This record gives sequence, structure tokens and C-alpha cells, in this order.
Amino acid sequence: MKPVFIIAIAIVCSVVVVLGVLVGISEIRDIQYNEYQQQVQIQQKSIELLNEEMCEELFPVRYTIDGENPNEDCLEYGHEVMMKIQRDECKINEFVMMSTNIQTQCELRTDLQYLNTVKTVMEISNEDMKMIETEIVQIRNELSKLDQEYEEWENTPKKELKILPDDRFPLPEIKKEYLECRELESKDPFLEKVDELNGNSCYDKLEENMRDRCMFLEGKYPEYNECFGEITKIQ
Repeated sequence: MKPVFIIAIAIVCSVVVVLGVLVGISEIRDIQYNEYQQQVQIQQKSIELLNEEMCEELFPVRYTIDGENPNEDCLEYGHEVMMKIQRDECKINEFVMMSTNIQTQCELRTDLQYLNTVKTVMEISNEDMKMIETEIVQIRNELSKLDQEYEEWENTPKKELKILPDDRFPLPEIKKEYLECRELESKDPFLEKVDELNGNSCYDKLEENMRDRCMFLEGKYPEYNECFGEITKIQ
């Protein structure tokens, strides 16, 4: 057999071997990829199942008075997001007495609820369990302290506080806004008619601003009437 044919046969055999190796590698990669996909699906199902259990424990009520469904929202957005929202809702009006105390209590009770749920639902190590138990004790101690502070404040005789109009809505600014609005309306009578029909006239905006200014006097007569009556000074 001629050397040329021998070399050609060797090359063909080498190519066949290389192709076989490549095919084998490709099949291995496919198998590995499929296994990875299965692991991802298993992990995903495990995460979803854990979230369902956490949501069931944290938000057992399906519907609130407002028609909301916190349990359904929890399943959709995740219990971590819902607990953050619930914690953010602890922020209350800055004008409420002892508001800092009340807000902190609300946040701590939210944290306590979450930690107790983690203990109940999640499979955690003994070390993590000890850390959670320690944090729970600290929160309870802090809550007890805040409860006592609030009770002492509540039982302390208080002087009647004089509530003032909201400084965020000063009369000069309200008057300026109203006069600028009237000037624009005078240039376009049609716009004025449309605004009146839609309840969005300059006077409507003026009334709204005055209500915002006097809102903390609402229910206190004649203070509220006196505050709102200053609207006549602006027109």
C-alpha cells in the first residue's frame, strides 16, 4: 500500500475519532445542562413552597376590611417584600404625641412576628436558632420598656395643647397661588368655565389649600371657622 493512502486512512481515522470525542462531549454537556435545569426547578419549587408556608403563617387572613388580600400579595411578591411594606407602614403622623414610641413599638412587633414565623417554618441550624432566640428576647425587653414609657406618659396629667394652623400652607403663598390662577383664568374665559364645571376652578383650589391649612383645627369650633374664614382676606 502506498504511503499516500496510508496517510489518508490515518487522517480519516483521526477525524472520525475527533468527531466521536466532540459528539461525546456535546452529549455530556447536554446531560449536565439538563441536570442543572432539574436542580434549578427543584430549588425554585422549594423556594416557592417555603414562601407559601411563610405567607400562610404571616398573613392567614385572606381579605381585610378594605378588600385587600395580603396573603395573595405575599404569594406574588414574596414574604420579605411584604414584611418590609408592613414595617414601613409603622411610620405615623409626626404630629401625634409619642409618635416615635408608637412607631418603634410597631416596627419591633413586626420584627418579632417575623422571627417567630422563621422559627416555626424554616429549617435552621442550632446556631441560627440561638441567635434568633437571643434577638427575640432583646425585642421583648425593648417592647416592655416602651410599653412602660407610653403608660407613664398616658397617665401623666397634660396641659391642653393649642393646635395651630399647618405652617406648611402659609397664607401669603396661598394668596399668591390663587391670584396667579385668577390671572390665567381671566385670559381664557373658556378655561374658567371648564374648570368650574370640573370642580377645578381657582376658588376650588383655594378652598382645598385652606382646608389643608386648617385641618388640625377640624372639630374645634370656632377655631376652625375662624381659620377657614381667612379665605375672605385672600379673594
